[in-house]
Amino acid sequence: MELNESNEFKILSDGEKYFFTVNGKTEVEMVRGGNCTETVNYLLFPYFGGDETAPHDITIKILK
Repeated sequence: MELNESNEFKILSDGEKYFFTVNGKTEVEMVRGGNCTETVNYLLFPYFGGDETAPHDITIKILK
């Protein structure tokens, strides 16, 4: 990724697989693991580096 360039990242699930997409192109498909029979969902928000400050402004938009 380049500075001052917008990029779009998506994580989608069809129930059996995750699909990781960058700028409209599916980069990775991954089988969902585990054998949980209950539906449990929670959001893990983006995280940037421990106690360090980002070297530049970062804008993140999250859509549900």
